[in-house]
Amino acid sequence: MGTFVTVSVPGTTFLDIRTTGRPAADAVCLRARSALSAAFRLARELREARDPMVMESSVWELFALVAEAGFPVSHPSAWVLRAYEAIMDRSAEARLGVRDIAAEFNVHPVHLARAFRATWDCSPGELIRWRRVDRAAELLRSMDLRAAHIAAETGFVDQSHMTRAFRAVYGTTPAAYRRERVSPIQASADADQLDCSSP
Repeated sequence: MGTFVTVSVPGTTFLDIRTTGRPAADAVCLRARSALSAAFRLARELREARDPMVMESSVWELFALVAEAGFPVSHPSAWVLRAYEAIMDRSAEARLGVRDIAAEFNVHPVHLARAFRATWDCSPGELIRWRRVDRAAELLRSMDLRAAHIAAETGFVDQSHMTRAFRAVYGTTPAAYRRERVSPIQASADADQLDCSSP
């Protein structure tokens, strides 16, 4: 299963948001790629740096998209939601492909791809890649796993496949990401622990 974040705001702030654009429905389904990007940035920030300025910016981006949307929710089919959950749960399977997910829900891969694009503005393959890269980033923050092991554990064919996908999502290599995310003090402490445990 995936995770979710709830953003609570004072009623006056929400009224202000509604006045900046068309009146929004009580529930709005944001399908724009920019909404997904803002949500992922917010989730990453909550997990990692927790910079209040970046989190606030992401929330305001989402609010702006809500104000612009102002359309009633069209609920995706139940099978599309279950297919999304299946990808979130099974993305680490190395051989998982769009055909596998489509077969699981008795639909043609083209129908699955269209339904995903209409619902989330991304393809099933993009979601699989994002989920694998997100899990790889999580594992890279722990110093005890080698990149090749992380690649295998997260469903990539090999380390170079993971590096290409990682760079496409994060704009940097896994090694650079790890260096930026792990503090020098933690890295030193981890190295000391490794040295102490060796005979």
